[in-house]
Amino acid sequence: MEKLQRVTHSAHPDIVAALFDAGASVSTSTMASLPGPNLQQQPTVVRHFLDHGLDPNSRLSSGEPLLPMLRNPASVRLLLSAGADPNLCGPRKIPPLGRALVTIQEEDLSLLDPFIEYGATLSADLLLFAMAPRVRQAELKTQFLLNKGLDLNVTSDEWGTPLHLAIRSAKLNLAKLLLDAGADPTVVSGGRRTYGKSPRQVAERMQDPGIREAILSLFDSHTRQDCV
Repeated sequence: MEKLQRVTHSAHPDIVAALFDAGASVSTSTMASLPGPNLQQQPTVVRHFLDHGLDPNSRLSSGEPLLPMLRNPASVRLLLSAGADPNLCGPRKIPPLGRALVTIQEEDLSLLDPFIEYGATLSADLLLFAMAPRVRQAELKTQFLLNKGLDLNVTSDEWGTPLHLAIRSAKLNLAKLLLDAGADPTVVSGGRRTYGKSPRQVAERMQDPGIREAILSLFDSHTRQDCV
C-alpha cells in the first residue's frame, strides 16, 4: 500500500498535502482510500484531492460512485460543489440519497441536506430505503421524507407499499406514522413478499399474536376515526 493511500485512509490532511506537494498523484488506489476511517473523511483531505485532479464523479473498483461512500456532510458537500452528480448510481442502482438513508445511524440527518440542496431526486421509493428492516432511525427518516411531500402509497416489486413493509417488519410505530399521514390500508400488494394482500391481510397472517393484535387494533382505531 503506497504512503498516500495509507495517510488518506487514516485522514491525515497535513501529510496528504505534503505528499501531493512532493509529487504524489491521484490514482485508483488512493481514491479508493478517500472515504477514510469509518467513512468519515475530513473535508480538508477531500479538498486536497480535488485540488490535485480528483474527478468528483470517480467510481471505486466495484463500480460504485465515490460520493455516497462518504458520510461526513462537509466532505459530501465539497464533492457536490465540485460537480459530483447527486443522482449517480452504481451497478446496484441504489441512488446516493437512498444509500445515505440506509447508512445514517444516529438522529442527526444532516448528511441528507447537501444531496437535496444539490438536486438529488426525491423519488417516493426513498421511503422504502428509509424503512428497510435493519435501518436505524426509520421513524425519523420516514417523517423527514413525508415532510418533503413524498407519495406514501408508492409500491415496490419486493414489499408493496411502505405500509406493507412496516407491517411485514412488525414496526408498529412506523405503521401508525404512515396511517396518520394518510396511507391507504386497502392497497393490494404486487410485491413478491406480500403479493396479493392488503396491509390488514399481512397483519392477520403475522405469527406473533401480540404484534398481530396490536397492528389489527391500530387498523380498527383508524377505521373508527375515518367513520367519525
